[in-house]
Amino acid sequence: MQHTDTVRESEVTDNLLGNTLPAPIIAQLKNNQPGLITAYGTVLFADVVSFTVFSGTVSALELVELLNHMFTLFDSLA
Repeated sequence: MQHTDTVRESEVTDNLLGNTLPAPIIAQLKNNQPGLITAYGTVLFADVVSFTVFSGTVSALELVELLNHMFTLFDSLA
């Protein structure tokens, strides 16, 4: 059963990545290549604590404004 769950989780991850990233980037991720900097730009993975709960408490506009602010700060630090 554990193997089936792992395969299912892998398929879900692949589908999510396929919806958001170009195939060459996905291949780099799967090969554990650090520092993904390509012609597409830099890929940043971030986890916002309690994001799902928070996103249900604000309007879509407020959420986008917050994310824009956060990523603008990340850009300025980079």
